Amino acid sequence: MFAAIPETPQHAIKNRPLSEFNTDAAAVRAIAQATVSVELLTIPLYINSMYSIYGTHQINSKGNNYYKGRQWPGMATTADASTANERG
Repeated sequence: MFAAIPETPQHAIKNRPLSEFNTDAAAVRAIAQATVSVELLTIPLYINSMYSIYGTHQINSKGNNYYKGRQWPGMATTADASTANERG
């Protein structure tokens, strides 16, 4: 099943002939384009899922001010907190 995976690490490519430069450049461009295509596909999915989140709230808790002034998407804690989880 894993016959294509080498047992030992492959050595870095060194001293590649300049005659292969155009091939290498095309490979780098193809990899970069594939990366951009994946991002362009997934960003709308993430943005679409954010529509279901209502409002923002502070993300600090007692004794923690790492994110002072920042807001976190989602509903804030309950005004009439009755459980430890709601009190934060």
